[in-house]
Amino acid sequence: MFIWGLITPMVLLTELVTGRAINKRRACDSIDNGYHCHEDISRSWGPYTPYFSLESDYRSAKIDKKCKVTFAQVLSRHGARYPTEGAGKGIKTTVDKIQAQAISYSKKTAFIKAFNYTLGADELTTFGEIEMYNSGIKFYRRYKSLANKCNPFIRASSQQRVIDSGSQFTQGFIDEKTKKTGNPVSTFPPPVIIYEGEEFNNTLDHGACREFEDGKYSNLGSDAQATYAAKFTNRIVKRLNMDIPGANISSGDVINLMSLCPYYTVVEPTGDPLPKFCDIFSDEEFKNYNYYLTLGKYYGYGPGNPLGPAQGIGFVNELIARLTGSTVNDSTSTNTTLDGNPATFPLGRKLYADFSHDNSMVSVFSALNLFEGTHDLSKDHSGHGHKFNVAELVPFASRMYVEKLKCEGEKEELVRILINDRVMELKGCDEKKYGACSIGDFVEMLKWARNGGNWNECW
Repeated sequence: MFIWGLITPMVLLTELVTGRAINKRRACDSIDNGYHCHEDISRSWGPYTPYFSLESDYRSAKIDKKCKVTFAQVLSRHGARYPTEGAGKGIKTTVDKIQAQAISYSKKTAFIKAFNYTLGADELTTFGEIEMYNSGIKFYRRYKSLANKCNPFIRASSQQRVIDSGSQFTQGFIDEKTKKTGNPVSTFPPPVIIYEGEEFNNTLDHGACREFEDGKYSNLGSDAQATYAAKFTNRIVKRLNMDIPGANISSGDVINLMSLCPYYTVVEPTGDPLPKFCDIFSDEEFKNYNYYLTLGKYYGYGPGNPLGPAQGIGFVNELIARLTGSTVNDSTSTNTTLDGNPATFPLGRKLYADFSHDNSMVSVFSALNLFEGTHDLSKDHSGHGHKFNVAELVPFASRMYVEKLKCEGEKEELVRILINDRVMELKGCDEKKYGACSIGDFVEMLKWARNGGNWNECW
């Protein structure tokens, strides 16, 4: 049973809840920079990419000496997980088909003959637990001026891997705070768990917009992927059918086989070594695989879907309420029962932490208008270098920080947004030198969301 206030401490990040010790020198996940092993390939795994810190070439991610943080909100994806149940079944079907039909194997693919698919489904891997534990440490360190005096108010969407991610984050935060302050934190306020499903309003998981879920916009992401997959997998299909004659490998089989590379990487507690499936494909092919996965998010949940940004409106209006200390004004996906209760949606807190899924986070980023001015992704050829890159936006354990800053010489407090340590450009407001804009301009910039966007098109 999950009991938030009774979490077994992790000691020095090397002793896991399983009792297995990890050699810290070999672990691929670091607190500050995230995943650092195999960077040449691992950053081409779309949403299956382990978290890594992005360089902030636009503005410095550091908090300016002339500013102090007065508020911080993190919206985080869960840590690395096993494949979803549906994806796992598809992968196993591909493996079983190859093993049943193959006449022979090339040297590079020979290991598949005796390969046994053993991955679990849906839940966090040990590596994913470490990612989230490290995330809690990093959050404490970045906002220690606030964190030394208070703890974050926490919410999580109800899927177990999301709840567990919040738990690991909290433990990392607690352990680091205890170590730095010398004052043990024995318990932690329980999180607010928001149920998932189409019958529940939930700003941390989409499901309440019928036209988006099951209507004319529901297949835009998968359709875009199918168009591109037919092109980028064509040569791979031919090559693998020569390497494994008789297997009758299809485009869908290629995607399943490529997915085994990231999944069998993050199943290792250290994230190292790479599995043999990674060697079957070139770096360029994995870049195209990343673009394939990016298309699914862009047209499925992002600006490429007319109702994609609408799924993030509710969270944006909750964020505005927290930033301004005002009641939530929203009639889209917010849970009015929870948001209307100070116990489950308190205002005036300095730190907030919410835990969600990659799909909903893409919608939130879109509702925040972070991709304004970017052209639509091509479905026919890869668009490497596009501002919308899923591996950078929503890898496992991805996090968005929203900071409110009080800076010398500024009449109003400022707001800025960082995604995986990259300061995001806030278009539509009078930006200050800190990569931020005044809170008044920030709220005005979100007028579309404040007015309900196009949520009325859901029915």
